[in-house]
Amino acid sequence: MKKILIILNLVFLTFAVATPCTIGIISPDATESGHSILFKNRDTVNSSQEVHFIRGERFCFIALSDDGDTTNAYAGINEAGFAIANSDVCNLPDTVSASTYLDGNLMFDALSICANADDFEALLDSTNSLPRGWCANYAVIDAEGNARVYETSYSYYSVFDAIDAGFLVRRNFA
Repeated sequence: MKKILIILNLVFLTFAVATPCTIGIISPDATESGHSILFKNRDTVNSSQEVHFIRGERFCFIALSDDGDTTNAYAGINEAGFAIANSDVCNLPDTVSASTYLDGNLMFDALSICANADDFEALLDSTNSLPRGWCANYAVIDAEGNARVYETSYSYYSVFDAIDAGFLVRRNFA
């Protein structure tokens, strides 16, 4: 009985510490309407979440963030039809000791300036040398019909297109 309690405590502790989100996209070819679908389940220790309307540098957008935070986004969509959501990645090399450009900053910037998935790739290219401060999966859809997942580390990324598979789902592994 004591071993079972220890194992259960370890399992619950693991879920309390590791709070990765789940993201997914469905390509327009796999839906009856012909539109891409993006979804996110936000697993976070902060139970106070808000949705904000923000006037960005290029586009206005709606963003999900922590209570009172209007400088980060953890999911959102802008007026150009570009939408993004993320999940943390736990299995890519941990080589950065400090960075101020985290996943919430990156998604805030993406919603502010990106019209499509290609613009997001350009943003990733421009941040490869910073380095980015967090490994993450980003699910991206846009009004042009793109549906992609980007698995990003601190200084590089890989692209997966949902058109090839019909749908893609990621949690906390690249």
